[in-house]
Amino acid sequence: MPYWLQVAKGVLTCLGLPALVAALISAWCGHRLQRANDRLKAELQQAVKEHEVRFSALHARQVGVLAKLYRRLLYANSAYMALTNTVVVAEGEPSTEEKESFLWQKWTSFSNYFNLNRIWLCKDLCDEIDAYAKQWNSGRDTYWLWRHYTSSPPHVRDMASVQHEMSKLPKHMEDGRKELDVLLKKIIADFRKHLGADG
Repeated sequence: MPYWLQVAKGVLTCLGLPALVAALISAWCGHRLQRANDRLKAELQQAVKEHEVRFSALHARQVGVLAKLYRRLLYANSAYMALTNTVVVAEGEPSTEEKESFLWQKWTSFSNYFNLNRIWLCKDLCDEIDAYAKQWNSGRDTYWLWRHYTSSPPHVRDMASVQHEMSKLPKHMEDGRKELDVLLKKIIADFRKHLGADG
């Protein structure tokens, strides 16, 4: 028997076959655990990348909604300003009825877009827009009462009941302008916050 085989036999006898088997099993398990650990790391890194992409897409959607909401509110405000402008209209300018129709169209566009996309906006901003819409609708009702009063024949007009409502119109208009400025600033602030430029 060669010398190295006698040494190996002596070592195996001293250490015992169970120790060798335990060492082999330990090495094999360690290798399997390392592979499982590497696979888990890869899966976690993939999940993090997917989350970042999803978050980025949601963030971009929020910014897009804010930009469109702001634009639609500005269009509605421009239509409102054109309708309530007290300067004498030039020849060829749209009639009051056309301006009213344009304003209702723009306000409806804003309102519908807001209601369809409110899930993308923070609760505080939604509450502000809801409050503004309520105030705007109250002003609209007063305006319609005033329009129907001024366009109805004198014998139909109930001066006492309508005059009280008509007195509210300038206040509604002024309050509406103030509320709009506040609302636009909040939309801009929320937009900048989403872009990371709130300074």
